[in-house]
Amino acid sequence: MTTWARMVMKGSKGARREARLENTKEQREKRRSAEEKRAARAAALRERKKIYTEARAALLQPVHQLKLDTIVEHPEEALSTDSKKGQAYRQAYAILFFVSLEYFLLRIFEVIETRLLTSCRISFQNKGGICFFVSVEFWGRNATK
Repeated sequence: MTTWARMVMKGSKGARREARLENTKEQREKRRSAEEKRAARAAALRERKKIYTEARAALLQPVHQLKLDTIVEHPEEALSTDSKKGQAYRQAYAILFFVSLEYFLLRIFEVIETRLLTSCRISFQNKGGICFFVSVEFWGRNATK
């Protein structure tokens, strides 16, 4: 093989330099996009925390008025179906369960957010003051890392 053929296969110094510059540009762009994704994830988490604290404050205010120690001391009143007091206690139970589940899921998101991109939808329904229904659905995909 001649020197000229080897030079064509290797590429000239200028071509190699351009290829190196292209490679570093691509790496910089990849790094920049990864940093933007991380920043977007952190902003979304801050937004979820803000929404959670506002919702928790709004939900717990009526619960505090029901004197939760009474619920623990007199569970038979909370289970009675005919009294308004029982209905209020059941609603308080439902709200507390919903808020604690929401908080638990938020803590899970903080732990696994780097590995799993997850969103969650929770619906809270009070069925005539007798029971409640919490539906949790997850959608996720493994993040490439």
